[in-house]
Amino acid sequence: VSHRLAFEQRDPVDLEPRQLALRSVAGAQRDAPEGREPEDPSEADEANEGEGAHRVEMETLEGLPALPRAKLFGLEVSSQRRPARSSAFACMKNCPQCKMRYPNEAVYCFVDGADLVPLRDPRIGSTVAGRYVIDEVIGEGGMATVYRATQKLTERVVAMKIMNASLAREAVVRERFRREAKNAQKLSHPNIIEIFDQGETEDGTAYIVMEMLVGSSLADVISKGGMPIKRAVGLMIQIARGIARAHDLDVIHRDLKPENIFLCKRTDGPEFVKLLDFGIALSKQDSRLTGAGEIFGTPQYMAPERITAGEPGPAADLYSLGVVFFEMLTGQLPFDAPDIATFFNKHLKEPPRAPRSLNNLVPVPLEDLVLRLLAKDPKARPVDAHRVHADLLDMARDADVAIPSVPESEAEAERTIRNIRPRPAPRVAV
Repeated sequence: VSHRLAFEQRDPVDLEPRQLALRSVAGAQRDAPEGREPEDPSEADEANEGEGAHRVEMETLEGLPALPRAKLFGLEVSSQRRPARSSAFACMKNCPQCKMRYPNEAVYCFVDGADLVPLRDPRIGSTVAGRYVIDEVIGEGGMATVYRATQKLTERVVAMKIMNASLAREAVVRERFRREAKNAQKLSHPNIIEIFDQGETEDGTAYIVMEMLVGSSLADVISKGGMPIKRAVGLMIQIARGIARAHDLDVIHRDLKPENIFLCKRTDGPEFVKLLDFGIALSKQDSRLTGAGEIFGTPQYMAPERITAGEPGPAADLYSLGVVFFEMLTGQLPFDAPDIATFFNKHLKEPPRAPRSLNNLVPVPLEDLVLRLLAKDPKARPVDAHRVHADLLDMARDADVAIPSVPESEAEAERTIRNIRPRPAPRVAV
């Protein structure tokens, strides 16, 4: 679950987990116990930011009740991976008489007893911008819904991401949506999703047209456990290539996680990696959208400096990469925590577990790379994503792993990287 976090600039290092509390302002109206009004009338206004885009404040509380924070504050944060959320329309029903909505497993309306019917997305079957026919819903999040669509002229199947109508008037959200398309188009790399088009629907809602990917997310794969080492290394090489390209063009992803890494199926070779969702990416050429003290991203994958300073550099992406690599090798996160506050404290103060303590098949050099990526001090991490890529290539050759081919357009850059990279550190026997 991704959360939008806002907090006063206190140093969380000096706070114990028990002193940290999280209060959902966006859900205050919805989650308040019976008979309790929101503490602040502005809380109801904050709810308009959209479901799933919680605004959270960190504060110190004395005498915190002995209840799970997730239950107390209406937030659920777990170190266990949860299945990806499907579309709200695809997994809900409504009553044809009173129009009340129900989860998909419900059968009849408890108000009037009528049989429930699947809730149909009104955009299905419509044409956007005169050239894209919406076929079906394939995913949904707090900011947008993703549809399978067909381009009328070429009959090419594409993915169309349309912003939720409730957010259409939010200037900052619209700008983030626009930058997602701009950043991805600027990067233009085989391991980054390709953006074909962008614009607005007839009702003024922003949309992005992307290539349609066939396969599964990395999150779906590692939810079943750690990956075989050779497969993991081949995918890590491609992930590092995509991140290196983004950093070369001064774009920092800021939300690297398995859900934003897609594994495409290919008939002519091994699976191919695509990096997704540059919606909260930061480019040095863009003006700042994040307010002072605000953090965007997913707590389980946040670098320590993002928690304390909020202004990330490329090294913050490398830390997130370390968490992802750890998960690929072990099927688990490097830190086990029941809530956001504890995750933050562990990112800041606790050394990560060694991957080999969970999977003794992990080669020592690969474990060393993952732990360097997870260093608390950004300066102790690899110098850049190119260094990570070069180290992975060396490990792949030593372990007789098939190195993913470099598309012709990237071949010259790859040769340059190999020629200028520093001599590798002495290898440790597995």
